[in-house]
Amino acid sequence: MKKNLYAKVMTSAALLSAIALPAQAATELTDIQGSYAKDAIQELVDAGILNGTGNGKFNPTGKIQRQDFAIILAKALSLDIDQAPASATFSDVPPEHYAYAYVEAAKRAGLISGYGNRVFGTGNQLSRQDMAVIFVRALGVDATGKGADLTFSDADAIADYAKDAVGAAVELGLLSGTGNGRFDPTGNAERQAVALVASNFLKKAEEYKSQPPAGDSPSSDEPTTPPAEADKPVVPTTPSTPSVPSSGGSSGGGSSSPQPDVTAPTVTLLSSSPVTIGGTVAARSSESGTLYLIPGPNTPRTRSELDSLSSGRGVAAASANETTLIPTSGLSERTYRVFAVDAAGNVSTPSDGIELVEGLSELNLSVKPEARFWLNSGASTSSVLLDSVSSDPLSHNTRNINDLIEITEGTTPLRIGDYLDFYCFEVLDSSNHKVANLVVESKGPWIELSEDPTATGMTITPVEAADQDSEESLVFTLWSDSGRNLGSTELPIIFDEEPPTVTDSTYVDGGITLQFDEEVLVRNLILTYSSDDFASSEEMRPGHEYNLITLDHRTYRIELTTEFLSALTSPVKVRIKADSVYDHAGNRFDPMEIIEETIN
Repeated sequence: MKKNLYAKVMTSAALLSAIALPAQAATELTDIQGSYAKDAIQELVDAGILNGTGNGKFNPTGKIQRQDFAIILAKALSLDIDQAPASATFSDVPPEHYAYAYVEAAKRAGLISGYGNRVFGTGNQLSRQDMAVIFVRALGVDATGKGADLTFSDADAIADYAKDAVGAAVELGLLSGTGNGRFDPTGNAERQAVALVASNFLKKAEEYKSQPPAGDSPSSDEPTTPPAEADKPVVPTTPSTPSVPSSGGSSGGGSSSPQPDVTAPTVTLLSSSPVTIGGTVAARSSESGTLYLIPGPNTPRTRSELDSLSSGRGVAAASANETTLIPTSGLSERTYRVFAVDAAGNVSTPSDGIELVEGLSELNLSVKPEARFWLNSGASTSSVLLDSVSSDPLSHNTRNINDLIEITEGTTPLRIGDYLDFYCFEVLDSSNHKVANLVVESKGPWIELSEDPTATGMTITPVEAADQDSEESLVFTLWSDSGRNLGSTELPIIFDEEPPTVTDSTYVDGGITLQFDEEVLVRNLILTYSSDDFASSEEMRPGHEYNLITLDHRTYRIELTTEFLSALTSPVKVRIKADSVYDHAGNRFDPMEIIEETIN
């Protein structure tokens, strides 16, 4: 665990444990009496770590969003929120955002990250397995192998990156299952659950207060008694009179005391990002000693801090400038830096950062061969909702992204699942495990992307200046959870502002064939027939007098029923009014146009 962060956990836990709650709490919450986390909620609200939702409410079963969890995390750990950078790390958490300082502090502490492409995921809800990962990471315990002890019936549904953390969290008593032997790893964490886990976390940190991690130096910056084995040798005091060798020798010159080594080695990173976890990171030091892989922005200054932050995973370098391979098995996805320490305890400045990522099978991203995306460039108010749930592939105002994009892992197809927010969809395997994120962007200036109010997808709208000659594309990019770009593809947008027309109408063999100049979706036809040139007429009912058959979306056949044809005693005329016919861009067939055919 980071030393400074560990100290902040201790301070927060001590502060919380010292709170003496009055008989009447300062903040009276009226909706937590039936909550299993009632005491934890009240405790953290009174400590200023959690907030209610106003009007004396807490909304215990409400869901926690990522930015609000960052606030809780920063408050619980007493992270420094006064050092936020002037420019935002994430495009969706700008400096004026209410959670900006807290998100930046949690990111700076190495506890949370975004989806990549400078997207944090504001508005997305926190899953139970990710809550376990973050709290265990903040506590600084070694969770390696803890996932093997899980007995939940849905343990196989827990993501590989989270299994050990969930196992450690359960063992430490931070959280438990949801009942019926299940853990529900991808379920959204409720506010009451976060309150209970945060309370357990702080109490567990309080237990660790008297048991600091092995190798940590005392909390005082100026210890009055030096440790028995210092990280660096104490510089000896040069005697005022040179010592005389006991074995004799020339009396003309004395020998001076050897000077201590106070020069830090220089470390050089040889590997390039990313490195798949399980592989090795290659580096070299300008001196013999030990090399360490240290997470995040930590800057250890002693050998003991290096051992603590790396869990004792230093790798010896027998000689200067030799290539040293540092194993990465058991480490989590994040950015690390290499440090070197020499035999005298001098610690190098860090190397450049190197990203460790989970090993993923090759994911392939492509546009489906039949995929087309139309927009009505003649109507800037005509938007298309892109989601993952629409069922009508011919609809002009909704499109299912699964009808457009194909993603495979090897030869196994994957599914694009829920819309996560900020133009990002989750990518799921056959077991509904999230394996990646799919981000949608525009290539040019001719469309605007916006959030759909129903939160089921995103809307795509042509700008006012777009016309049928505008060239535009949707860009789909696949990202890992660690922010690794796994590939991109483009789907051209077809701008269309011309309504469809009928190019041919023919009666033959008991049916009328309508030919359109482009693919259309026929939602409603109004048919009437008359034997007296429509001085009087009868409306024809679908299923009784005719049936509509789609041949190829350009060609439709109105098949007259045998009962209708056999009842005719003389030739009649049939009038066809295309009352609700649209092309893919939403251009409507002129409803005033009448098509007539004579039936003999």
